[in-house]
Amino acid sequence: MGKVKLLGLKAGLAAMGGVYALMKLAPVKKRYTFITKLQDTPTVDFEILQEALRQKKPEHEIVNLCKPMDNLVAYVPHMFVQMWHLATSEAVFLDRSCLMVNGLTHRPTLKVVQLWHALGSMKKFGYAILGTPEGESADLAEVCHMHRGYTDILISSRSFERDYLEGFRCDPAVIREIPQPRADVLANLEERDVRRKRAREWLGLAGSRKKVAVYAPTFRKDPGPHAQEAVQGLVDAIDLNRWEFVYAKHPVGGVDCEDPRIVQCLIPTFDALFAADVVVTDYSSVMYEAGLLDVPVLLYAYDWDSYQEKRTHNLDLQREVPSVFTKDPQEIAAVMDEYLDGDCEGYNHDAFRAFVARNVRMPESGTCCDAVIALL
Repeated sequence: MGKVKLLGLKAGLAAMGGVYALMKLAPVKKRYTFITKLQDTPTVDFEILQEALRQKKPEHEIVNLCKPMDNLVAYVPHMFVQMWHLATSEAVFLDRSCLMVNGLTHRPTLKVVQLWHALGSMKKFGYAILGTPEGESADLAEVCHMHRGYTDILISSRSFERDYLEGFRCDPAVIREIPQPRADVLANLEERDVRRKRAREWLGLAGSRKKVAVYAPTFRKDPGPHAQEAVQGLVDAIDLNRWEFVYAKHPVGGVDCEDPRIVQCLIPTFDALFAADVVVTDYSSVMYEAGLLDVPVLLYAYDWDSYQEKRTHNLDLQREVPSVFTKDPQEIAAVMDEYLDGDCEGYNHDAFRAFVARNVRMPESGTCCDAVIALL
């Protein structure tokens, strides 16, 4: 962003700060506000936490402000809506940065809870990637006060604390070892069974006797010229007489695969995971979600060499994740067939369970939602 635009943004924030000061004269209501700029519906974490809030705090109003930030100018009217709710709510929950949350000065009593959108800590983010192709410019981060103003930041394990301190540039005192609300559902055996049946119905697999493999690759800003070929290579390698192949294409910039033999995932990836007997992913925190479901996870790293040049990680995925990590789709397929045959020497499930348990620290008593609500 050029200097003129940055100056305009700075002036706009200052003007909004003046309006916000007047809004803060209004009385605070028993209200919890949820903000996301990812989608126009509540995220899965929002839905799960809101259900818990309705049970524990039924006297409070719940407001969802869900609107994709596709264009900053068109987004401005929505920012005034955000400002009003920030001024009159007891607490606000968000899953990403938010200009009105980070760039304005709030009441000292406002709780600002950063749930974050990724379980675990996979890729570097925020201040850790300033000035890189995947990150923001240092000047823009400074003008927007990126990631400022949080009173609480959820982290799935203290093992990632250094990564969060680097990414958020926050006070260590605001970091809470509480996994995201979705972990409650993933770890609940009864909930798992209900969602598994429902997911298979949604995917049209209720009557299938085959095992289900869900392929859920990560976001790629630039998938590269061979991405489609790599996805098709995985489809061709798997024995589709024994497996249902569900392709959960990333909702942002995902690579198409129109092979009629596979199941196109038209439901959120989170829901599709419940249908899985095996999950294939790559550099995605989906591995932790599948791990909480106790499903084997295989890593298809077909573009690892080029991907790691564009995006740095908090884990050495090739060495620290106890799973299959390969560019070869045939190797993925071979391990899947071993799993079906009950002799899976190529995958150490116990080691992967231990890896997930270290990096997603579930509460010793109560639920993740209980722990979040206790912050209020």
